[in-house]
Amino acid sequence: MKIKKKKIFYDIHCHAFNLSHAGLLAFLNRFFLDNTLTFNDLLNGNLFQILLQIIFPSKSKKISKNKLIKFLIRIFPIIIIITSLGIGVWYWYYILTTYLFDYEMQSVQIWKLTVIWILSILAFIFTIVLIIILIIGFYNLKKFIQGKKNLSQKISRAVNVLSIFENDIGRQLRYIELDYMSLNKPVKNEIEKFHGKVNVSEFNKRINSKWQQANNSFTIDGEQFNKVILTPLIMDFNYKGFDDLNKKKVHYNLAPRKPIIDQAIDLFNGIQDYRKSTEFDLLEVFPFLGINTENYDLGVNIKISSSVNVPEALKQKVKYISETKNLILLKKLNDEDIRVIKSIIKNTDDLVLVIKKIKEIPDHYFGEDGFPKKNTLPKMLEKYFGERTGEYTRKYTGKYEDFIDNYEKLFPNKKSDSDEIKTFKNDVSSNFFSGIKVYPPLGFNPWPENEPEKFDKVNYLYQFCCEKNIPVTTHCSDGGFVIIDKEIDWEIVSPYTWKKVLNIYPKLKLNFAHFGVEIKKTEHGWGEWINEILSIINDDRFENVYTDFSDIGKSNKEYKKLVKAINKFADKKFNNKPGDKIKFYEKISGHILFGTDFMVNLFGIDSYLEYLEIFSLTDAFQSPLNKLNFCKGNPERFLFG
Repeated sequence: MKIKKKKIFYDIHCHAFNLSHAGLLAFLNRFFLDNTLTFNDLLNGNLFQILLQIIFPSKSKKISKNKLIKFLIRIFPIIIIITSLGIGVWYWYYILTTYLFDYEMQSVQIWKLTVIWILSILAFIFTIVLIIILIIGFYNLKKFIQGKKNLSQKISRAVNVLSIFENDIGRQLRYIELDYMSLNKPVKNEIEKFHGKVNVSEFNKRINSKWQQANNSFTIDGEQFNKVILTPLIMDFNYKGFDDLNKKKVHYNLAPRKPIIDQAIDLFNGIQDYRKSTEFDLLEVFPFLGINTENYDLGVNIKISSSVNVPEALKQKVKYISETKNLILLKKLNDEDIRVIKSIIKNTDDLVLVIKKIKEIPDHYFGEDGFPKKNTLPKMLEKYFGERTGEYTRKYTGKYEDFIDNYEKLFPNKKSDSDEIKTFKNDVSSNFFSGIKVYPPLGFNPWPENEPEKFDKVNYLYQFCCEKNIPVTTHCSDGGFVIIDKEIDWEIVSPYTWKKVLNIYPKLKLNFAHFGVEIKKTEHGWGEWINEILSIINDDRFENVYTDFSDIGKSNKEYKKLVKAINKFADKKFNNKPGDKIKFYEKISGHILFGTDFMVNLFGIDSYLEYLEIFSLTDAFQSPLNKLNFCKGNPERFLFG
């Protein structure tokens, strides 16, 4: 079936992983410590940081950077002790001087008054500080109570989150499928009749009856859809924040890790399970591969001084990175390959260096497939976005037809005649992953220009993605699974840093996730980052830049705040230029993507279904901001355009 014959709804930003992927420690850090307290703060008894978190929960990290406030709060216990001692001394002094000394003695009177004044000043300072702390504390306590009025809802959400994250991925996908089907009221009513353990056959039979009556489709904002494309984003968790736990305080101090390939295998098996078990076949799943270039090296790479034009026949084995002048050897070379290399390198010194490096490669460096035995960055990218021959040729083209062809061969559903079980190791190559996910809060620096080795690797990634038109999604908010210093995170996650990347790679297909929301940095969440993203999208040089509002649409109010921020930027940027303003809105409307951030968003919303319903009903997006573009044409271009 061609894409044009399907009515497809896209969720461009979601997840399909469980607690074994991120690890419980990462979830504790994000959702309970709120990325403000670290585990070392707790282990080391950092009372100052803990006190700040209690009194100033939303500002503690910022306050901890203020040296004056930091000093005042640190001496606060000293003030309490001195004042308490002073009051005690004054009391006994008063008793003694009143009853045992001559009260009329002038020297005693002066000494007595001096001490009383000193103690009074200390008591006054103590009282003022105490009042301020109490006011702020009660204010935050009041806000906490107001925000937690429905405690039962908070508890149920916590159970809900753990429930979904402890399920296997196949069942997670079936839950998502049922949520889409529940957009049809009769189907939803039928689903809600079942609780706890159910007869699966009976459940499917009754749901299918209602689903067929709905013409096997659901409705969003008045438009019918009969297919959903999900792009689960795999995240390359590496736990740098837990690597330095004190062995004396935490005996088993090695945080559990789930390598990116193991996560991909789990996702592969989950899709396979979904396809075999679904009665409705509503979902198509094209995941994004999580990549953190810091976790890989480039393999054999040679820095040369001259440019090299690698012929097509050799591109499967050799890459030249023009920005860094690196020649990368992807696979083992034969004599003919070496002859070709000699013919394309014109600089004599470069040629001598390259041949020397090739001869120094040990025989055991390469495996039977010709790639290095070690899992290098080039090997990862070539394996999943390269070309494969065998049972049938697979070559990454970025076209939907190739993805769905591969998808149906990898994951035949229960209606298929094939009982063959595919395996990730043997069958996954090009056209399984539809894009790449990078995540700066986990340590990925998009432009480490002052660190040559890291800089070489990110340039390899960007050139590779540009050449193959591979879409890249980057986390772009001041929250998330942050395992590095907050200030460093905010620097490398910001669109200003990505602007440096785009200036060199203007054709890079890039999605700024979360629309650059700054919940922790600004009062209302919309600051300079959204303005920079809008400016980049409006720049004609960057036609392939998009942004999504995943994890933002938890209420109509939040959507209106987003639109208000867009309008504010447009009013300021295009004041007295109505024609340019209209063009801006048309441009932006064509580069916004719908995303949910499911399952991470469940701490602020009850279900995937609720997120869909809010999006369907919101009146925040008025023409020319056509919200149906966000879930149809825009993501189709981002993925397959």
